[in-house]
Amino acid sequence: MGIHFEIMRDLELDNERRTVSLIKKFDLPIDVKLYTQKANAYVMLYNYMKITGRWPSSKNTPYTNVRVYSAMPDKFSLNYNIIPPRLEKIYREEGI
Repeated sequence: MGIHFEIMRDLELDNERRTVSLIKKFDLPIDVKLYTQKANAYVMLYNYMKITGRWPSSKNTPYTNVRVYSAMPDKFSLNYNIIPPRLEKIYREEGI
């Protein structure tokens, strides 16, 4: 089951990077830094789900939870192979 989370995570990361490129290319009125923070929160969710084995409630997602996405960098600069302990703690505390 773990490898499936990794494949999904990597596909999502690729998608998010491409999306940011398109936002920039077409000069869309989207805050790229905020979008990237939320994208990072979503991509890291896959590492967290690998630990918990469950999908979050639609009422409390990492990309809508201000504390979670605010803890993310505004660039795609994380080690996406793991969830850092400080981020895992935030996901847990926020009930993701």
